[in-house]
Amino acid sequence: METEVNEITINGKIYVLKSGIKQAAESVDGMKYCVVRTYSAGVHIGYVKKHEGQTVTLVNSRRLWSWNKAASLSQVSMEGCNSDKFAMILPEIILTDVIEIIPCSQVAKTRLEGIPEWKA
Repeated sequence: METEVNEITINGKIYVLKSGIKQAAESVDGMKYCVVRTYSAGVHIGYVKKHEGQTVTLVNSRRLWSWNKAASLSQVSMEGCNSDKFAMILPEIILTDVIEIIPCSQVAKTRLEGIPEWKA
C-alpha cells in the first residue's frame, strides 16, 4: 500500500505540503495586499497601510472599473481576473465607507498587478 507523504523534515524543521491551498500574498512592510470594496467609491486593490473603522488607507492602489472571468470579489481575491479597465496606480488613497476588505492570494496579486493601466 502506498502512503501519501504530506510533510518532510529538513535540518530538524518540519515542512507541510499545502497543495490545493492558495497562500496569502506576501506582505510588504507588514501591509497585506487586499481587495477593498466601498459603499460609494467602488472597488480598489492595494496594500492596506491603515484601517480604522470604515476608513482604509491603501498604498500602490488601483481602482477596478470592470472585470471578467471572476464571479465575485472573493474569486478576484483568490484567483485574480481579466480586465481592460483597471485604473492607474496611485501612491496612496484614503477610502471611506469601506464595507469589505479581502486579503489576496499570491496568485491573484501576481495576475492583478499584471493588468495594464487603463487611461482615457
